[in-house]
Amino acid sequence: MVSVQPKVIAMGKYGGSIMDQKALVFSTDLLLSLVIFSIILGLSADMIDNYSIQMQEHLSRNSHERLAREATDILIKTAGSPDNWEELSTHEVKIPGLSKKDSNLISYKKVLQLKKDYHNLMPDNVFPSFIHTSIIIYPLNPVLEPVIIHNSSKIASCSDIVVVNRTINCDFRNDESILLLEINPDDYNSENKEDRHCFSKKCPHLNINGDHLISDPEAEYYWICAYFQINKSQVDYNDYYIITDDPHLPKNTGWIIDQAHNPSVVKKEFNGSLINVNSAIKTGFNGNDFEIFWLHIYFDKASSKKFKVYLVEVAPTTPQSELKAEYFQIQPCHFILKTGVLS
Repeated sequence: MVSVQPKVIAMGKYGGSIMDQKALVFSTDLLLSLVIFSIILGLSADMIDNYSIQMQEHLSRNSHERLAREATDILIKTAGSPDNWEELSTHEVKIPGLSKKDSNLISYKKVLQLKKDYHNLMPDNVFPSFIHTSIIIYPLNPVLEPVIIHNSSKIASCSDIVVVNRTINCDFRNDESILLLEINPDDYNSENKEDRHCFSKKCPHLNINGDHLISDPEAEYYWICAYFQINKSQVDYNDYYIITDDPHLPKNTGWIIDQAHNPSVVKKEFNGSLINVNSAIKTGFNGNDFEIFWLHIYFDKASSKKFKVYLVEVAPTTPQSELKAEYFQIQPCHFILKTGVLS
């Protein structure tokens, strides 16, 4: 007789097989592990995203700063392309550099031209069109006004702003000065100096003894005389001024403008720092391509005041505020460029 052994199934405490309970525990642990892994994965993904954003922002900031620095170098260290772009139509200009050709000076003519045609010259030539900019030149001499080349109204609203500050030398209207006389009475009162009235051997007012023909019995003057040339092609399109660096010169300090073939004896004292001399120059042309003029400066021998006299040739549109001696000198300035990107 065959005996059949009964199959014994182990039961858990709460019913069901022990194997089923183990499977349930395993499934629960697996599910919990998956949940924890998902949370960790999600957190890691967020961290990676944040890191990626931060890296993009860092790279974007670095690119922005590099662009601003490179653009500044292009503007202040190159003459542009072509190097005479300020004389050309805007469609002929590739890069509007501000430096004078073969010089480290900033050209004021180029500065004014860039200010006039900024929107035609800068976007997509120097900066991408989405970059908002401000370019201002601040002279260190407070007599001169800041030169605002461009100042975007959107800069203040930009979240990412880069500022580049460089020191430059700008010629301003130095090229428009025809003649400069620097007068220091101490030089002429020195015992080592010959006691005579005029310190220009070619002056047509000199007599055979080297004395100035114009004299005043009640006052003895020193005369400082120099000549200059004006071309006929220039005289019709420009104005002429004598400018001094001091509006309050001593009494018995003045000037004469004349020509060798038409000398004048009419002395005019300085009255203020700006004197229009158009009539003395424009009436001196008699059909020639150019004329030679003489500027005679006189001052009392007893004077000790140093001063400078400029004879300048400027366009009639030149602002009155720029007809000052400081504008006819090379001046150090801060060149400040700001660039911004809207969020």
